[in-house]
Amino acid sequence: MIAGRRRRSERGFSLLEVILAIVVLALGLLSLGATAGLTLRDMNRSRRDIAYWADVQQVGDILLSKGYGAVSAGSATVRGRALSWTLTTINAKTTRIDLLVTRTRYAELSGTVQDTVLLYLSTP
Repeated sequence: MIAGRRRRSERGFSLLEVILAIVVLALGLLSLGATAGLTLRDMNRSRRDIAYWADVQQVGDILLSKGYGAVSAGSATVRGRALSWTLTTINAKTTRIDLLVTRTRYAELSGTVQDTVLLYLSTP
């Protein structure tokens, strides 16, 4: 009888419950790992985007600060990034600057893409 009472009063988990808990925990950890990987990828992409736009902004500011009539076509390299620009006269008071910038592709980091940023200079 004492042995029978112990069995009834003993509490615990069955083997099936323990295995199920381990499976649920493993799935949770796997999904957490996948999320961490995606987060790291997005953070690296954001870092590249910020550097890209900082380079474009730097060259754009330099060109715009020269003012109307003082800018000529050319190119520059900022932190290893090639940038070039051409001028198009829109009318007697307005010039368009086509700033061509090269960046890496998002899908495959091996290829490059060229973007065009348009700036306008005019006289008052």
